[in-house]
Amino acid sequence: MLGLFSGDATLEIGGKGIFVGKHRVLEYMHKAFGPDGAKEGSLANHMQFQTVPDISVDGKTGWMRSRAFVMSLGGWGLPLYENEYRKENGVWKISRLTGPFTMYTSWEGWGKNAMNNTWPDKFPPPPDLPPSTVYLTYPAYYIVPFHYPNPVTGNVFRPDQGQVGAYHAPPGTPEQIQSLKVGRLVDGSQPIFEPPRE
Repeated sequence: MLGLFSGDATLEIGGKGIFVGKHRVLEYMHKAFGPDGAKEGSLANHMQFQTVPDISVDGKTGWMRSRAFVMSLGGWGLPLYENEYRKENGVWKISRLTGPFTMYTSWEGWGKNAMNNTWPDKFPPPPDLPPSTVYLTYPAYYIVPFHYPNPVTGNVFRPDQGQVGAYHAPPGTPEQIQSLKVGRLVDGSQPIFEPPRE
């Protein structure tokens, strides 16, 4: 697996933080997910859909945005990958792997339980750098910045620099202020019982 990454690769999954260098990327994967291979009685599948690939004019750098549907040990997740690739000696390598989660829930379903985003000390190993963005997962939302401009307007997406992601209700409303507090519970879950309604 080490050969998939450039030497200076970075990895940032959820709100865990940033791992720098392919050896640290591999260490994270081994400690977070365990040894490679199937494990009896478990299903851990990360399917990627809706891919939007782009390649630089010089053909040396590539980007891909994709939506993933994650089935893991006891949960469902929806990260949006925004990855960067570099061609080294004619071989494409992952130079930046980012997967911000927009939703994570237990098998009970997103309508009953939403799990908080990860954070740096949630599980080993510790990251090399803090998260690049602190954001909330469902029932709030976070718009993952696009690597490409809007195809209609040509404008570059500018993410909110305020309270990122706490918008299941209009900004400034009492409901939105409450969601800021709910989204920051540290016990790993936030029972919601029903999806937000407008």
